[in-house]
Amino acid sequence: MRPIRLKIKGINSFQQEQIIDFETLTQAGMFGIFGPTGSGKSTILDGITLALYGKLSRNSSNYINVNEEKGSVVYEFIIAGAKEKKYQVSREFKRNKNDGINQGKCQLLELRPEGELVLADKTTEVTNACEEIIGLGLTDFTRTVVLPQGKFSDFLKLEGKPRRDMLERLFNLAKYGDDLMNRLKSEKLKETEKLNQVVGSMMTYDAVTPEVLAEKKDSYQKNHNQLKLNRDQYESLNIQLAEAKTLIGWLAELKTAKEEAQKLETKEAEITVKENQVALGKKALELLPFLETFETLENEIKASQASFDDSQEELEKLVAEKEDYEKSFNQTDDYKTENLFKFQSKLEKVEDAIQWKESQLILEQEIHEQNKKMDQLNHQKIGLENEKTRLLQEIDKEKKQIEGEQREEKKCRVEADYREKINRGVFLTAEIGRLKNEIESDAKRWEKNQVIITTLLEEEQELDAQKHQKESDQSASDLKLAAHKNAKPAAWDEIRQEKDKLIQMKNIFLKQQEIKESLAVVGEQLDHQLQSIESKQYSETILKEKMAAVKKELLLLENKSMGRHLREQLKAGEPCPVCGSTEHPQVNRPVDSDDEIKAEVMNKAFRQQEKELTELTAEIARLSGSFSTLVENQKNLKSELAKLGEPVRAEQSEALEKNNDELSQKLETWEIELKNQEIKNQELKNDCLKLAGELKEKTATKEAICLQNQELEELKKNKESSFNTLTAEITALRSKLKVVKVFDFNATSETIKKMDQRRGELVAKLEKLEEGLSTYLQQREKLNETINGLNRQIQECLFLIGEKARQFQEKKTAIEEKVGKDYGLKELEDLKNKFIANIKWIENAWQTAKKKLEVIRTNHGKVQEVMTTKKANLQTLKSQFTSTETALKKQLEKLGFDDLITAKKACIADDVLKRLEIEIDEFYQKRSKINAKREDLNQKIAGREMHEAEYEQLRIAHQALAERIEQQQNLDIRLKASIEDLEKRLAELAQYLAQKEKLDHRLALIADLEKLFSGKRFVEFVAVSRLKYISLEASKRLTDISNGNYGLEADDEGKFIIRDYKNGGASRDASTLSGGETFLASLSLALALSAEIQLKGRAPLEFFFLDEGFGSLHEDALDVVMNSIERLHNDKLKVGIISHVESIKNRMPVKLLITPGESGAGGSRVRIER
Repeated sequence: MRPIRLKIKGINSFQQEQIIDFETLTQAGMFGIFGPTGSGKSTILDGITLALYGKLSRNSSNYINVNEEKGSVVYEFIIAGAKEKKYQVSREFKRNKNDGINQGKCQLLELRPEGELVLADKTTEVTNACEEIIGLGLTDFTRTVVLPQGKFSDFLKLEGKPRRDMLERLFNLAKYGDDLMNRLKSEKLKETEKLNQVVGSMMTYDAVTPEVLAEKKDSYQKNHNQLKLNRDQYESLNIQLAEAKTLIGWLAELKTAKEEAQKLETKEAEITVKENQVALGKKALELLPFLETFETLENEIKASQASFDDSQEELEKLVAEKEDYEKSFNQTDDYKTENLFKFQSKLEKVEDAIQWKESQLILEQEIHEQNKKMDQLNHQKIGLENEKTRLLQEIDKEKKQIEGEQREEKKCRVEADYREKINRGVFLTAEIGRLKNEIESDAKRWEKNQVIITTLLEEEQELDAQKHQKESDQSASDLKLAAHKNAKPAAWDEIRQEKDKLIQMKNIFLKQQEIKESLAVVGEQLDHQLQSIESKQYSETILKEKMAAVKKELLLLENKSMGRHLREQLKAGEPCPVCGSTEHPQVNRPVDSDDEIKAEVMNKAFRQQEKELTELTAEIARLSGSFSTLVENQKNLKSELAKLGEPVRAEQSEALEKNNDELSQKLETWEIELKNQEIKNQELKNDCLKLAGELKEKTATKEAICLQNQELEELKKNKESSFNTLTAEITALRSKLKVVKVFDFNATSETIKKMDQRRGELVAKLEKLEEGLSTYLQQREKLNETINGLNRQIQECLFLIGEKARQFQEKKTAIEEKVGKDYGLKELEDLKNKFIANIKWIENAWQTAKKKLEVIRTNHGKVQEVMTTKKANLQTLKSQFTSTETALKKQLEKLGFDDLITAKKACIADDVLKRLEIEIDEFYQKRSKINAKREDLNQKIAGREMHEAEYEQLRIAHQALAERIEQQQNLDIRLKASIEDLEKRLAELAQYLAQKEKLDHRLALIADLEKLFSGKRFVEFVAVSRLKYISLEASKRLTDISNGNYGLEADDEGKFIIRDYKNGGASRDASTLSGGETFLASLSLALALSAEIQLKGRAPLEFFFLDEGFGSLHEDALDVVMNSIERLHNDKLKVGIISHVESIKNRMPVKLLITPGESGAGGSRVRIER
C-alpha cells in the first residue's frame, strides 16, 4: 500500500481540515514528521487507521476535538500489483448525547480513469472491504506501519519472564498459552462428559457378562439335547401309533366285511327275482318298439286332446284376463297422470331442504370452531397481558436505574472551558519545563561546539601539511613507476610461444621414445612367436609320423581279423570272394585274443593323437595370426616414427626449458615490483584523497557547527522569548482559575482523567441500560401489536359467528317454508327416500301394467293359433293309433304274452335293464371281493387284537410327548434369542469399553498436554522458533545497514547474540553495544517483525514510521544511525521518522511540520517544508 493523500478534520488536535500530501512528502524516499509534544504527530497515523478500520489501535473512544461535535477523515492510497489500483475511503464521526462517538456516513471508492466505483457504503462493509484489500487487521497494520524503536531496544537486552511476556505480545502467542489451555480444559470437559455418558450407558449392562452367556448357552445345550432325545422318542411313538391305528383300521374293516357278507346273503333271493325279471324284460324288448309306438300315439292323443282342451280353457281365461288387464292399465295410467308430478315436486322441495340442512350443519360446525378459536385467542391474550404487566414492571425498574446512573454521570462531567484551561496548564507546564531544559542544553552544546571548532582548526592545519607531503611522495612514485614500466624484460606472449615450442619438442621426444620402446617390445615378441611356431610345427611333424605308424599297424590287425571272420562264414561249395575257390579247408588255429586288445588300445591311442594334432594345428594357426598382427604393428610403428622427423635429443629441450624459466622468473619479479609500486602509488593517491576528504569534511563540519552555533543563539533568543511568554500565560491562567502559584495542573488533569474514566464507565453502562430499556420497549411494542392482533382476531371471530348464525337462521326458515317444519337431516333423507319410492312405485306399476297387457294380448293371439294347429294334429294321431293297435296284437301272440298288460309289466327300460344287470353283476363281484378281503385281512391281522382303550392310552402318551417337545422348542427359541441378545449386548458393551478406553487414552493425552503446556513452556518454544526466523531476517538487514560490520543471531534460549564481523565474527552480548549500534540492531529487529506481519497481507506496505529512540542517542551514534536509515529507503519503501530532535530535522530532505494550535486559532496545522 502506498499513501497518496490524507484529509483530517475535527480529530484530536486537528480542529480545522488539514491535508497531508504523501506524494510530495515521500518523493525523496525519506521524510520526517516534527512537532512539539501534543501537537498531533501520532494523530496522522490515527487518521489513517480511523479511515481504514473505523477505530484506533489503542481503543480510545474520545478522539473528536473537544471544541467540535463531529470529525471526518478521507484517505487515498494505491495498491501495487500487476495493475495498480487507486482507492479512497472516507468516514464521518459524531459525538452523541452521552459524549460517546457514533459513525456517520462512510464510503469506499475505487478511483478508475472512467469514473468512481462504489465498493461499500456501510460501516462494517467498508471495514471488511479494507481488510480484504490490504490483507491486514487493525493490530497487524499498526504493528507494521509504526516501528517503536524503544521497545525493541529493551527487547534486545531483556531476559527471563519479561522477555517471554514481550515475545508473547509481539508475536500474538496467546493462542499457544492461555487460549490453548482453555481449549484443552474445554476439550477435557467434553471428553469427561462423553466418558460419563459411556460409563452411564455401561451401567445398564451390569447383568451382561460372559458367565451369564456361558450359563445360557449351557442351558440351551441341555434343553437342545433333551429335545433331540424327545424327538427320537416321538418318532418311535409315531411308528407305534401308526401301527396301532392301522391294526384298528384292519379290525374295523374285517368287522365291516363280515357285516356286508351277511347283508349279501339276505339279498341273494332278491337277486334271483331280478334275474327272472331281466329274462322277461329282454323278451319284452322285442315288443318294445310296437308297444312304445302304441303308447306314444295313445299318450299323444290324450296329450293332444288335453292340450286342446287346455288351450280352449286358456283362451277363455286369457279373454277374461285381457279385459281385467286393460281395465287395470287404464286405472294405473290415470293414477300416474294424477300423482307423479305431485310427488316429483315434493321430492325437489325435500332435496332443496336437504342441501340447506347440510349447509346449516356446516355453519353450526363452523360456529363451534370459531367459538373454540375465540376461547384460545382469549386465553392467549390473557397470557400476553400478564407478560405485558411483567414487562412494564421491568421497564419502570430499568428507568429508575438509568436515572440514578445519569445523576452520577452528571456529577462526573467537567466543564469544557475548565477542562481546556487545565489541559492548557498541563501543556504550558510541560512546555516551560522543556524550554528550560532545552535552553540549558543548548548553552552547553554551544560551549561544546566552540571547543570542537578550535580543535577542528588545529586538525585542518595538520591535515593540510600531511596532504602536501603525500602529494610530493605521489609525484616521486609516479616517476619511479613509469621508469619501471619501460624496463620490462619481455612479454608474456613471447614466453608463452617459447613454452609452446618447448612443449611440442618434449611431446615429439616422448613420442619418439615411446615408439622406440614399442618397436623393441614388438621385436622381442616376434622372436618369441617365431620360436613358438617352429617348436609347434616340429611337434606336429613328429605326431603325424607316430600316427602313420599306428595307422599302418591297425590296418594289419584289421585285415587279419577280417580274414579269420571270412573263413568262418564261408560254406562248402560257395566261391571265396577273395580267391574264388569253392573248397575251404578248415585250419584249426587258436583265436588270438591279444590282437583284439591290442587293436582296441591302438585305436584309443590313435584317437588321442588325432585330438592332439587338431589342437596343435589350431595353436599354430593362432600363433601365425598373432605373428602377422605383430609384423603389421612393427610396420606401423616404423612408419609413425618416420613421420615424426629427425630424432630429438634430450639436451635440446632441457636448454630451451632453462632459458624459458629464467625469462619467466625475471618477468614475474618485474610484475611483483610493478604491483608493489602501483599499490604504493594507489595508497598515496588514496591517502591524498582521504586527507582531502577529511580536510573537506573538517571544514564542512566546522562551518556546520559555526552555523549551528548561530542557530543555537537564535533559538536561545526565541526559546527565552517563548519561555517568558508561556510563564506570563500560565500566571494569567492561574489568576483566571483563581488558584495558588503552586497549583498542580498535572494532578488536576489526572483527577479529570479519572472522572472521565468513571464517566466513560457510566456512559458505557448507561448505553447497555438504554439498550436493555430499548429492548424492553421493543418487546412491549411487540406485545401490544400481538395483543391488538389478537383483539382483531377475536372481533373477526365474533363477526363470523354472528354472520354464520344469521345464515343458519335463514336456512332454517327456508327449510320450514319448503317442507312445513325444521326436520332433521335423517328425517329429510327418509322423506326424500319415501317420495323417491312412491315415484318409482308409480312408474314401476304403470310399466308392469303396460307389459302385462302387452303380454296377455300376445298370448291371446298365440293361443288362438295353437288351437287351430292342435285340432288338426289330434285327428291325424287318432288315425295312426288304429293301425298301430292291429300290428301290436299280432306281435303279442308271436312272443307268447297273454295280453298287453302282461307285456307291459314285463317291459323294462334299457337303463333299468342295464342297471339290473349291473346290480346282479355287482352283487356277485362284491361277494367275491368281500370274501377275498376277509381272507386278506385275516392274514394281515394274524390273530392280533387292539382295543380302543389301548389305542387311546398310546395316543395320549403321543400327544403329551408332542406338547412337551413344543414347550422345549419354545424354550429353545427363547434361549437362542436370549443368547443372541446377550451376544449383541456383549458386543455393545465391548464397543462401550473400547470407547471408554479411547476416551481414557484421550483424557490421558490431554492431561499430558496440560502438563506440557503448563507454565507457558510451549509459548516460549514457539516464541524462540519464531524469534530465530526473525533474527535471520534481522541479521540480513543489520549486515546491510551496518556495511557488513554486524550480524544478529538468537541462541536456543532466545537470547540475542551480536556477530562482530570487524573482529572476525566474534560473538558479543547485546548489552555491550553502543547507543548507535543498539539502535541499528533494534531497527533491524523491528523491520524483520514488520516484514513477517506483512506476509499476512495481500500487498506490501510501501511505507513505515520510526518512532522513539532518537532522543537518547549522542551525536556520533545519531550520525551513524541516520547514515544507515538513509541507505534503507528505496523506490518501493518510504521511511518516515517521527521525532522532535533538531539535528534529525536538519538532515531530513522533506519535513512535515506540525504547529500546535493556540487558543481560539482552530487547532494544529501542518505544512510541508523541503
